[in-house]
Amino acid sequence: MAIKKFVEFAVAEHRQPQAFLISEKDYLELRGADGKRRKKAVLTDDEMMELIRLLPESWGNVVKISRVFGVRPMGDRVHHARQ
Repeated sequence: MAIKKFVEFAVAEHRQPQAFLISEKDYLELRGADGKRRKKAVLTDDEMMELIRLLPESWGNVVKISRVFGVRPMGDRVHHARQ
């Protein structure tokens, strides 16, 4: 999982708090029981622009930011760093 590698790098290379690290137990929970890759639906650039055009402006902006920065919602799986 990319976030696990990212926080490991942040702690090791940039002196971030160890509380940011994701434990093996939490990693397995976040990854899911089977850990199998799921088939993903990928929109083309034209499809994405059409989606943004059809959304209210505020939601279109959210989609634009998500697309540019790769931000995705976590849904009900929120992970909080432990102190």
